[in-house]
Amino acid sequence: MSHLLGQKLARARKARSLTQEQLALMLNVSRQSVSHWENDDSQPNVEMLLRLMQTLGLNAADLLSVENEEGEEVQ
Repeated sequence: MSHLLGQKLARARKARSLTQEQLALMLNVSRQSVSHWENDDSQPNVEMLLRLMQTLGLNAADLLSVENEEGEEVQ
């Protein structure tokens, strides 16, 4: 099963020792928005996705790559 966007966002946030509340404050959104993104209940819009990438130090490949069951990136 591939990792979904929300899982990647959560992993990146936790790797930077940020809470959902802290990330939300940095992005000027609610903690619930961050929770919805991480649970794949909703998706950030393109502008917010760019802000997330900048804030979490990610690039498009980090977020859009697909991983197989072993966690290896699939081309």
